[in-house]
Amino acid sequence: MKLNQLTQDSKMQLEITSGKDRVYIDVSIAQVAQSGLVLNPVTYEGKVVSFKNNQDMVNIIWLQDDGKPQIWKRVGIDNAIINKKPYVLVRSKDNSMDYNRRTSFRLPLDVKGSIIGYGDVVIHDISSGGIGFYMDTSKEVKIGQQMHLGFSVRGDNYSVTATVVRIVPEERRTLYGCTMPSSPMIDTFITEEQRLRIKGF
Repeated sequence: MKLNQLTQDSKMQLEITSGKDRVYIDVSIAQVAQSGLVLNPVTYEGKVVSFKNNQDMVNIIWLQDDGKPQIWKRVGIDNAIINKKPYVLVRSKDNSMDYNRRTSFRLPLDVKGSIIGYGDVVIHDISSGGIGFYMDTSKEVKIGQQMHLGFSVRGDNYSVTATVVRIVPEERRTLYGCTMPSSPMIDTFITEEQRLRIKGF
């Protein structure tokens, strides 16, 4: 499938890899063009992302409602001004590829993590569509609040944006359960971590 076969309401994510860091950002299509896609301005952690002179590897993913996600690898990407308004252009001559993902397994972690604006936390577990973390009871978080979490496993850094849906107070800390958009980054991490643990690493 080509990029120009998508529709404007297609659910899309950018996968941006810089060194060991990999970030997934939800994006929206402003227009489907012959050469690819015109995206609305891309924001991450409240800031507009610039792709001018971009050196990072960028893939774009279509999250189908029915069927496997589709991924276009190493797309061309740049900022543009069209009719005096900012946009992001994404181009690729390649066909998409299927991305196989696991959706149900919950991986125990209990590793140190951090949340922007809140500091250190313990990432308790993670699945394709959710993440749980422990935080000090003195810090207030509400249902529906969006959190930007980061953590490292085996030297690789991960960051996700999640929404709090469950709060479980304990004696000295509170467990927060969150939902988050599915991403190939997390699916791959879960599958690989399972494989390593089975082998005893």
